[in-house]
Amino acid sequence: MAGLIQNSLPVFDGKNFEDWCVKMDAILGFQEIDEIAKVGFKEPAKNDTEETKKAYKENKKLDCKARMILHQCISATIFQKVSKATTAKETWEILQDGYGSAGNVKEIRLQSLRRQYELLKMEEQETVDGYIGRIQMVVNAMRACDKVVKDKKIVHKILRTLTPQYDHIVVAIMENRDLEKLKIEELQNSLEIHEQRLLERKTAEQDAVQNINQALQAKTQRGRGTDRGRGRRGGRGGKFGHYSSECWHNENAKKGTNEEANLVKEELESDSDNVLLMTISGNNDKERTVQNRHVQRRNSVGDECAEKVGETEYVSLAGQTLHAKEEDTTWYLDTGCSNHMTGNRKWLLDLDTSVKGTIRFADNRYIRTEGSGKVMITRKNGRPVFIHNVWYVPTIKNNLLSLG
Repeated sequence: MAGLIQNSLPVFDGKNFEDWCVKMDAILGFQEIDEIAKVGFKEPAKNDTEETKKAYKENKKLDCKARMILHQCISATIFQKVSKATTAKETWEILQDGYGSAGNVKEIRLQSLRRQYELLKMEEQETVDGYIGRIQMVVNAMRACDKVVKDKKIVHKILRTLTPQYDHIVVAIMENRDLEKLKIEELQNSLEIHEQRLLERKTAEQDAVQNINQALQAKTQRGRGTDRGRGRRGGRGGKFGHYSSECWHNENAKKGTNEEANLVKEELESDSDNVLLMTISGNNDKERTVQNRHVQRRNSVGDECAEKVGETEYVSLAGQTLHAKEEDTTWYLDTGCSNHMTGNRKWLLDLDTSVKGTIRFADNRYIRTEGSGKVMITRKNGRPVFIHNVWYVPTIKNNLLSLG
């Protein structure tokens, strides 16, 4: 038993003196020498009885034992301050006067602890358990300085200094619970349950974003590449930007279409996708504008396109779809638009109407965005996920997911 205690003795190094005293009270009490260390003993007089002198020798032995334990429980630096003490009581009093909460030392320390308590607030990435633990440490130190801190004051402090993500649960607790009777442990349990739900929701959103990114990456890799037109030569002059079978100067291409020159037809994995963007290159110094083009892919109708043809200019377009049905829940994958877009306001959660801007088309037309929010969708397993940074564009008819 003695070996076990010796291996687990707390060592005081000048910090957390109150905690060290609590541990030492237990150790000295277990060894039955706490009274010797704190009260001391008297030396016998010359005319005292033999029993008194025998008791003195026993107390002297216990005093040496108490001093030995105290010496083992302080660092080398602290030992220099008590090395001249001849009794355990004198050693204990030196430590109390230097680091305890007596007199002016107590008042100065209490002022410092009050300031720490006032400045306490929850950090952004801090857990509920970690934050309440920090508050309890300061409160315990204040109570060690004889400061009375009631639990209801701590409850109000916790509710007042949580991060904004706990605002709605704080309101619910304040409206439905009696704060005068609410225990700190009960409050902590309620907050930790809410914290767990927040973590689960955050994990689900991260998984959804990762799955969407992987799906979009796989979709683009199965296409013909990301350059959309670069490296594809036409039938006249070997110009890049289109296939020879679709070249404007190809007679066969002229028969079936009207001004479909330089448009690159891409294969879609879905028979109902609407095509919104193309890449083209022009001929020498000529510039031509092709507007209101319906590009068909496997019996699907594309949206209104506009492309300006130049010698070295490659244009990637995101068109404004005009043939969509109302309340269309389909989302189209588009590499031409820079952001996710929807015209359905009621889908948007946490809509920030202060985020405004304009979207420019290749024919120099502009439409305005009226805010930004997030859209909740449901996965096949029934779990909800969110698409963030979705622009609200009232005039757009289709819902676009940006692959750009």
